[in-house]
Amino acid sequence: MNTFTGLKPEEGETTEITDPKHCKREKKRLRQKRERLKKCDCEKTKEKLSLEIRILEIEIEEYENRDKGIPAKKEKQKPKPKAKEFVFDEDEILKYNAKRKREIEEEAKDKAKARKEREEESREHWDKWEQRSKSWDNEENKRKKSKKNYKWIPDENEDNKKKVFDLKPFIKEYNMKLKDVPKDIMNLNHNFTIEDYKKLSRKYHPDKLSGKQEFMYILNGIRYHYKPNEQGNDETWTK
Repeated sequence: MNTFTGLKPEEGETTEITDPKHCKREKKRLRQKRERLKKCDCEKTKEKLSLEIRILEIEIEEYENRDKGIPAKKEKQKPKPKAKEFVFDEDEILKYNAKRKREIEEEAKDKAKARKEREEESREHWDKWEQRSKSWDNEENKRKKSKKNYKWIPDENEDNKKKVFDLKPFIKEYNMKLKDVPKDIMNLNHNFTIEDYKKLSRKYHPDKLSGKQEFMYILNGIRYHYKPNEQGNDETWTK
């Protein structure tokens, strides 16, 4: 049996850290020694404490970095070889410049030709426009001259045109209002034609389902307003 197994190592001796608890205790010792170093005034004690602090720092660092391994050295990159300077051939440069000069001259000629064609087209267009405007001016002058000698002739059909038939007094006899009159009958009153009258008379005839006697009275009243019955009574007829 070893009689020295229970003895603690001296403070100056180094011990290898084996587990996290041991590492925690060593860190605590490191903090205490740093505090003592701040408060200490003796130079010899300071040297001793600084040495012990350095030893503890190395031990803690070795334990924490035990799984990281040795850091690999970075390989120095070899300098890239310098590219050779390109030397231009003067003959090729002269050939390229001459070729480019010919291309520019051809482009300028094409542009000048296209510009000339556009100018000719625009000139023709404006010449035609000028001739047309002159003809319009001549027609306008003729119209003004003829207007001075123009005499108004009344239209023979103006007297035959009649005003719109007033339905209000007419439908009062049948106890009706304007809102009761259908729209197509109102349109017929404003634009009367015999064809529309015949269509509506067939539509609103009392024998039809949509028919009504009052509507037929209104239709007949509109018809007699625009087309009065000019036929007189028979001479042989007597009351």
